[in-house]
Amino acid sequence: MTFGENLKNVRKGKKLTQCDMAKQLGISQNYLSDIENDNRDINIKRLIVFANKLNISVSMLMNDNIK
Repeated sequence: MTFGENLKNVRKGKKLTQCDMAKQLGISQNYLSDIENDNRDINIKRLIVFANKLNISVSMLMNDNIK
């Protein structure tokens, strides 16, 4: 699975809309959509911020076995 797919699965698992999750992460809904659709990459710093704000581990976002 790609990072974008993992992020989308985390969002859906938390029952958040893209708009809600974008607000939680401090980014625009369009930017989140681009990330989830693998049209944008994020750097490691932002990855850590996302994981912290979502209360999950970085490995959970990077793991290709996420459910």
